[in-house]
Amino acid sequence: MVYGMMNIPVGAYDPHRLVNLGLGHWAVDGGYGYTYFNPQTGYEFSAVTGLTYNFENTDLNYKNGIDWHLDWGASKFLTKQLHVGLVGYAYQQLTADSGPGATLGGFKSRVFGVGPQIGYLF
Repeated sequence: MVYGMMNIPVGAYDPHRLVNLGLGHWAVDGGYGYTYFNPQTGYEFSAVTGLTYNFENTDLNYKNGIDWHLDWGASKFLTKQLHVGLVGYAYQQLTADSGPGATLGGFKSRVFGVGPQIGYLF
């Protein structure tokens, strides 16, 4: 699978509110996904990876950096409906945040996670 998507600024964005409906800026994201499934053995593996380019939030004079992300899952179907396995994600900001609103300097975020999963198909 190849995908592309876009974030558009929606709603009334207020930089003084703790929570807003939207991000307050445009962004584009594109990537690739793959799924392997063997119905005879019940093993499944899926992964999606992509890059996100963020435009400046003019309310904050802040621009998030370009990021790379990976989501994956590996599971074993125990029955036709029930499966168990592991899922994980990786997020790495490739370029630093910028703009006059970036008071912390060249911030670059990095997050990794992994954990168990159980699923049931209705």
